[in-house]
Amino acid sequence: MLHDSKENIKVIDILHILCYNILTYHHKTMINLDERYHSYLDGRKKLRIDGIEEKVKSYGWHCDGNDIKGHYVTTENYKLYYNMEGIFTNMVAIRELSTVT
Repeated sequence: MLHDSKENIKVIDILHILCYNILTYHHKTMINLDERYHSYLDGRKKLRIDGIEEKVKSYGWHCDGNDIKGHYVTTENYKLYYNMEGIFTNMVAIRELSTVT
């Protein structure tokens, strides 16, 4: 058992750093978004969503304020979200994003 309060603080600090590093370390490489989507930006290649071809307007990473959670692709009518493994998670219509409440 630790009796010295300074020693207790050191141990707590070391444990905090270890936990933080373990929880925030991304052991997988990130998807190369330029490699995957850049060729869509000029409009010749299109994404097919529900049978309709959509031009890609932009793409990038999205986060929750603390961690990168995945990437998004914005088309003419939709914003598509993918997780860090590149698996589709959800789609939001652009018109829903632009409404002001």
